[in-house]
Amino acid sequence: MKQAYRVPFERNSDRVKNQRVEYVQRIFEIEGRPVPHEMIFVDEAGFNLTKRRKRGRNIIGHRAIVNVPGQRGGNVTMCAAISQRGVLHRHAVLGPYNTMLLLAFLDGLRQHMFQLDYREPAQPEQPHYVVVWDNVSFHRAALVRDWFTNNPRFSNIFLPAYSPFLNPIEELFSAWRWKVYDREPYVRVHLLQAMEEACLDISVDACQGWIRHARGFYPRCLAGANIACDVDEILWPDPDQRQDAVVG
Repeated sequence: MKQAYRVPFERNSDRVKNQRVEYVQRIFEIEGRPVPHEMIFVDEAGFNLTKRRKRGRNIIGHRAIVNVPGQRGGNVTMCAAISQRGVLHRHAVLGPYNTMLLLAFLDGLRQHMFQLDYREPAQPEQPHYVVVWDNVSFHRAALVRDWFTNNPRFSNIFLPAYSPFLNPIEELFSAWRWKVYDREPYVRVHLLQAMEEACLDISVDACQGWIRHARGFYPRCLAGANIACDVDEILWPDPDQRQDAVVG
């Protein structure tokens, strides 16, 4: 028996496949420009006090038990941005994110990027920053559009629908969550502290690897292939490459 993945009917519809082709072509078009650029992947994710690993170890005949708070508590939403330079900026709030919080995050991101430009050796041209994110409603708000209009060194691209595998920050949040919950925070103050500490454990190499993995889906997007899972559905595409049944 294998784990069953639930795949929405629309995930591999012609409409979504066309959006993936247009997205990848847009990325290639930006990368072909003479002006230096940097892709910045942005997303939001929720953390709470009761989340723990669902599997554990104990001696035979005894259940694996973990103590958790009796109250779930409110979600803490973390908005973060990554690029080839690692985790660039992050901001945590109690409750859901909204347009005004996103604008504050973008202001902080802009300030951080300009500081990085100041510290690093001067480039012939100032880089252009491309924010890549999903289609959540407040990403499309009028105030957000105005922010990009007023900051010409920044632009944004929306991910295709049903395509989280094209955003490497999804893998960041997956790794970040387990680093947080392994610290077993029991009150909200400790949760925020654990979130900050866990972020420091995420390396630049890991972010670069997640970006490479997301780009690995580009050929399948251009080919109009069905993509059912956010990971490779076929572990050994070539049967001759299987390593689990090598006869000595």
